[in-house]
Amino acid sequence: MPKYRKYNIVFHNVDQEKCQETLESYGKKAKEYVMSVEPYPQGNGFHSHLSVEYPNQRSFQSVLKEADKLKIPFVVTRPEGETRDWGRVQLEQMRGTFKDNENYLLGMTKDKPLGEVKKGKKYPGQIIQKMIALTYWQWLDGKYEKQPGLIADFDEKYGDRFCESCYDYWHDYIWEREYPEK
Repeated sequence: MPKYRKYNIVFHNVDQEKCQETLESYGKKAKEYVMSVEPYPQGNGFHSHLSVEYPNQRSFQSVLKEADKLKIPFVVTRPEGETRDWGRVQLEQMRGTFKDNENYLLGMTKDKPLGEVKKGKKYPGQIIQKMIALTYWQWLDGKYEKQPGLIADFDEKYGDRFCESCYDYWHDYIWEREYPEK
């Protein structure tokens, strides 16, 4: 069974509010995520998109099994007489970047009904955040006057000059040392 870190998951026939809460909470446990709960184009109900990166590789089957359990509290009850597949979960390996997925959810690549887009990225531990922040701060400004705090503080001060690819490189490098795969 192939193993990947990044997956796209689509949940069908969901309750908008319950799904939003559950998936946002689930996404915050992952390394990075972007999600949205959207109305169907026909206007009869909602479905959700979740793009997620796990801190370690997971098999397709284990992610599908977890998604099937995750959907239970937020799938809408099947209407009487409905014969279509209800509460279906679609799973595929994520292609592209989180920014590409965010653009899709924001309707930049396809004309479709939109929902609120939520995203997040889990930073490594506090000590490592300080080290990364200090490294970037020294590199960007070349000053040693004041040491920045956490990455969040650094983002506020230097966000427009924060190099995403550099962060991704260091994040993965540090993450692998903090949580080595067994």
